[in-house]
Amino acid sequence: MFNLSVLFHWFIGASFMLMVLKWQQFVKNFSTLRRVFLRDIYGARRLVLIQFYLVKFRLFNLSVIDLFHKTVEKKGDKVGFRIEDESWTFKQMDIYTNRVANYFKSIGYKKGDEVSLLMENRIEYIGIWLGLAKIGVVPAFINTNQKDKALVHAIYSVDSTALIFSGQFTDTVTEVVNELNATRKLDYFIYDGDSNSVKFEVKDLKAQIEEAATTRPNHKCQFTDKLYYIYTSGTTGYPKASVIKHFRFMFGAVATFISMQLKHDDVLYSPLPIYHSVAGLVGTGLALVQGITLVLKPKFSASQFWLDCKKYDITCVQYVGELCRYLLSQPERPIEREHKVRLFFGNGLRKTFWRPMKERFNLERLIEFFGSTEGNASLINFSNKEGACGFLPFIYPKFLVQRFYPLHLVKYDRETDSIIRDEEGYCIPCQPGENGMLVSMVGTKDPLKTFDGYTNKEETEKKMISQVFLRDDKAFITGDLMFSDEDNFLYFADRVGDTFRWKGENVSTTEVENIISSMLDYKECVVIGVELPGHEGKAGMLVLTNEELHLSLNELLAKMKEKLPTYSIPVFVRLASKLDTTGTFKFQKTKLKKEGFNIEQISDPLYVLDVKSSCYRELDKKIYEDIQQCNVRF
Repeated sequence: MFNLSVLFHWFIGASFMLMVLKWQQFVKNFSTLRRVFLRDIYGARRLVLIQFYLVKFRLFNLSVIDLFHKTVEKKGDKVGFRIEDESWTFKQMDIYTNRVANYFKSIGYKKGDEVSLLMENRIEYIGIWLGLAKIGVVPAFINTNQKDKALVHAIYSVDSTALIFSGQFTDTVTEVVNELNATRKLDYFIYDGDSNSVKFEVKDLKAQIEEAATTRPNHKCQFTDKLYYIYTSGTTGYPKASVIKHFRFMFGAVATFISMQLKHDDVLYSPLPIYHSVAGLVGTGLALVQGITLVLKPKFSASQFWLDCKKYDITCVQYVGELCRYLLSQPERPIEREHKVRLFFGNGLRKTFWRPMKERFNLERLIEFFGSTEGNASLINFSNKEGACGFLPFIYPKFLVQRFYPLHLVKYDRETDSIIRDEEGYCIPCQPGENGMLVSMVGTKDPLKTFDGYTNKEETEKKMISQVFLRDDKAFITGDLMFSDEDNFLYFADRVGDTFRWKGENVSTTEVENIISSMLDYKECVVIGVELPGHEGKAGMLVLTNEELHLSLNELLAKMKEKLPTYSIPVFVRLASKLDTTGTFKFQKTKLKKEGFNIEQISDPLYVLDVKSSCYRELDKKIYEDIQQCNVRF
């Protein structure tokens, strides 16, 4: 018999459960909306404050030199720069830079002249380029790893009239001086070296600076003047010289100070090379413009890192992603948690390292940002969202976002290495979770939206696209693939060129490197794609050093099978004697890709995946020839 009472109670119960579920969903959505709203409001407030300072600098036509002089007036006796046991106050830096400026002015150097600077990390490095800037001379920061033809290319990729180098690079310069002079007559200046032992005409710069006048030169730098050149990392070829103007340097210093919530009494540790923008622009800018004490290191040392932090009372640290991996690979010690460091900030941190860094080293805040030396695109994740490198505003109208935050993710085809366009020829915005190319709109009225690019016009044009969303608009292509979540937080996915196709699937070298590195206790490894005769796409090759491999290759293979899809498991393994990196620890993959698995060019041990027996075997001449003749299938 049908019971109406049971039906009624069932209806009441179901209605109540539905109300609970609806309420839970409402609370969840409200909480998410509130979090995103506060993030965007907070971000907007910071952006407005940064814009205020930039408008002020532009209105009064201020330069880096003007802001540095204000720092000297306010904090002249404060220690501004330290390296090892040496320290300089801001007043000492001002006097030194005046000497540099007056000396070069006395021998005929003037605004617009360009010189190359080859020097290791030292306080005088900053003093020399800043002194040159005081008279409008534009220095180019040469990567200290450059030699032979790469060094010649770097020097002549700008209009250098002189080469300033420190004593430890005497042999490096001597090897190329004839080739340099064959193209153009340069002035040579040696700093802190024996000028009498040099086999070519050179001036002792240190001695000349010590005798120069200390009065400030009478030269006014402009807001939009060139300040210096910084080179790209050169992981895929010769480095390109990027133009850094006064306003971009000031933006980097002000934006970092405000976004990271830094304090004027902070002590910043920057163990990275000055010739790179992380230390050379952001770190140095925080000292010169904001008056923060900057602690440099001649060369990064993972074993000395926390000892330095304790010695110098460091409160914040600049990093690049690989620096963090080096720290995590060190044996644990109590001093790792006995420090005053409250903040790590930088870029390139792998998502898998995020939580281990915070927990192991007892870090209060870890802030990842995104930026390019030459570009106009910048992001910051001040919300401490794990793994994110920034966000796109979520709650504001589209026209406001495009005006003040002109970054977009657009659809990108990895197979053709090109941006996907719709039927009318415009770019297509990505949906949450969809990998796309990050582009930044380029404008001419706002200096921060300009793209100054490189000294090479053709290379500059390659980084631009037109007709993005409107017929006449332009954008800078970052070369980085990212994806967003439902809250519009952005996550790095891959670098264009670091993806290859195998067995009909796209393989991200970044993703595979992250997973394998975690298996090796954060030791260094490189993954590349190599061409195979008779096969479509490229096969993966894992490159690591013998000392990083603490388990057998087949044990590693078993771990990879648990974590990686079949098509992502490297077909080849190369145990290299060492892995070459740039000054900021980026792996140089160009040579590895050229050598591939050619046993005639490689002396390192090579192994190949035997699919049938499911193990790695040594790649001998017979197996190599079988692969070349397409007798081996993968």
